Amino acid sequence: MAAIEATGRVDVLVNNAVAWGDIQPFDTVPDEEWTALIRS
Repeated sequence: MAAIEATGRVDVLVNNAVAWGDIQPFDTVPDEEWTALIRS
């Protein structure tokens, strides 16, 4: 509800629970690894 209260709506909601690759902060994952994950 906080997202709706803050922005008025939610356009996209993704629940993508997965254990893949090394555990690291998401903002340090190279673009190539993100792309491989999303396409798998």
